[in-house]
Amino acid sequence: MLHFGYRLSNIFSFLLGVVFTTIICLVLLPTIKLSGTRDLAVSVLYLHQNLQKSLQHLESTFSNQSTRDISPLVNTVGSPTVEKSLKKIRVLCWVLTQPSNHKKKAAHVKNTWGRRCDKLVFFSSKNDSTLPTTVVPGAKEGRAGLWGKTHGAFQIIYDKYLNEADFFLKADDDTYVILENLKYLLQNYSSSEPYYFGCYFQVWWKRRIRYHSGGAGYVLSQAAVKSLIEEGYKNTTKKCPSAGAGGAEDVNMGECMTAVNATFVDTRDKKGRYRFLSYTPKNHLLPGRTPGWWKSYVKFYPKWGVDCCSDFAISFHYVAPSDMYVYEYMLYFLRPYGVHSFAGEDVDYNRTLKIDRVV
Repeated sequence: MLHFGYRLSNIFSFLLGVVFTTIICLVLLPTIKLSGTRDLAVSVLYLHQNLQKSLQHLESTFSNQSTRDISPLVNTVGSPTVEKSLKKIRVLCWVLTQPSNHKKKAAHVKNTWGRRCDKLVFFSSKNDSTLPTTVVPGAKEGRAGLWGKTHGAFQIIYDKYLNEADFFLKADDDTYVILENLKYLLQNYSSSEPYYFGCYFQVWWKRRIRYHSGGAGYVLSQAAVKSLIEEGYKNTTKKCPSAGAGGAEDVNMGECMTAVNATFVDTRDKKGRYRFLSYTPKNHLLPGRTPGWWKSYVKFYPKWGVDCCSDFAISFHYVAPSDMYVYEYMLYFLRPYGVHSFAGEDVDYNRTLKIDRVV
């Protein structure tokens, strides 16, 4: 008991030192003039915002069971039980890209978060066997062509991939997605019902519009995809804008989902924190870093600081290719000792990560 108490004291001394250092960083970072360095540091701090909660949970655990051995308290990353549960939910990820971004952006999606999708499809206007891409007939590049490309992509998904997944995630080539957290959310929903998930926008001026942010990514259940094509695309019903209609891609999708009576899901967590984010962590963490329009578009007024985003956040947008590798390392490789794992250095985690040159 004495030896255990001494060891426990050492552990908490170390962890309290980590917390103290984190607090000092938070105080000093705003004074640093190297804004790029500060922004990256703040993003890193967000990716490990669970530190304080983990400490409280750990302290509670030992307070209630003072003689408990700490060796079983290891991180669930790689847990067979968790992996088996997540594999039951099949997610097809499809990414909008363009020829100029195949190597510049899309390749880095493939190397990072895209490899955890059950199926990954890149839609573009030109064939590229290195990704590979699926060409959308008649697709045009630029913002004006986004709806036409999205319209055609969902038709291809319906024709070729509908039975290969339960849910279908649309993302941009500068979106970063945490697939495990997405599946954690989706496990409570049936793919046989028409669900529509994302960052909920609702605009009331000029005309009433509700939709999910395209950049943050949105998800349709298998039933929602069927409704989109079988009800929304039929010329006789005219429930969806045509492929050549123009307009914003995400707004048009919202109109389609409304027309086919899909359920718009509020994807915030129990504390009202967003899971699908339209910008990077630093933009949501730091006051004044998100544009004014975003605050007026989101249905539920946002917060800043660590309460900006859910502990189980799913996506971030406008992520630079180089930062995708940083996020990948921080989320899947870095393990603060005593916080997320007690396993030590001898555990051989899967450290496979292909890093291409960022152009």
